[in-house]
Amino acid sequence: MKYGETDTETPAAANHYEGFTPLDFEQVNIAGDGLAAVDIFYDRNVHTVTWDINGAYTTQTCRYDAAIAAPRAERTGYAFQGWNAAPEKTMPDRDLGYTAQWTARSFTVKFDSRGGGRVEGISVTYDGIYPALAEPTRTGYTFAGWFGGSTQIREGDIVAVIADTTLAARWKANRYAVNFALNGGAGTTPGGITVTYDGTYSKLPENTAVKTGHSFDGWYTAENGGAKVGPSTTVKTAGDRTLYARWKLNAYTITLDENGGSALSDITADYGATVTLPGPEKKGHTFAGWKLNETTTYQAGTQITMPEDGLTLTAQWSVNQYTVTFDSAGGHRRRACQGGLRADRPGPGSSGEKRLYLCRLANGR
Repeated sequence: MKYGETDTETPAAANHYEGFTPLDFEQVNIAGDGLAAVDIFYDRNVHTVTWDINGAYTTQTCRYDAAIAAPRAERTGYAFQGWNAAPEKTMPDRDLGYTAQWTARSFTVKFDSRGGGRVEGISVTYDGIYPALAEPTRTGYTFAGWFGGSTQIREGDIVAVIADTTLAARWKANRYAVNFALNGGAGTTPGGITVTYDGTYSKLPENTAVKTGHSFDGWYTAENGGAKVGPSTTVKTAGDRTLYARWKLNAYTITLDENGGSALSDITADYGATVTLPGPEKKGHTFAGWKLNETTTYQAGTQITMPEDGLTLTAQWSVNQYTVTFDSAGGHRRRACQGGLRADRPGPGSSGEKRLYLCRLANGR
């Protein structure tokens, strides 16, 4: 309450209250009865609260003593750790400002070597950098890097994953030279080719070389033994290599022409094998050998080496000669008859009559 003289203006003055600002007011004349009233009104002060969330600013306007509600603070790859100061629960008579505090999240990175050696996982921090990454090995391949989807991850790259993740290895199949060896064959050695590991030997060359008494049986991984390699064989040798021609021993036949003698089986044997020639039989004849040509005849029991393409032998025979003695039983003595020849034999009871006989002999009879 204020006091003043009548018929003068009141000396009213606004009070000062925290958080409030007086509005404009007018003095009034003090009446003769000494009463005068001056109404003074106050406005609640308004202030702002500024929230700095990783450089993004959010501003709230609050009247004095009003409740303050902090906004939700989120940041990719980071954990919210609170504000730089504990926020006021109600608005004081001043502006406020708060800055969010963050801790980068850590994530586990696993490695799928996809056929290569095992690689242990690592821990990375968001917005940090990747350390040196282990490089696995894989037979027949060259390591081409770690990938997350289509993005390659290298040492020094910024970590941008926001969850545990797996990086996959990529590989480039190696290429190797393949040479060829005739392995006893004669002719032109095929030129070399290039193959890709885990691919196939799809371009194997044609072999034009030959080996006497043998047939080409394909390309093998070793001079002897080893595995046969064909166009569809998968390449599983991690390095240059030589493939060897393999030769299969041929079998040939000696055809025996008995030429009227007893039947014999033809002789079939491998090239170079030793075979013994048999001796056939023919009634009334003696075997005279196997004729190969005009200059070569083999005797029974001869051992010969099976030649390439075999051969044909023809039996040769000589007619056997036998002696027939006649018993005249008291008559005149006459000449003997030799097998295969004709002889004159007298008729019985007559010394002058002669008859002509052909001696047909078999087994000396």
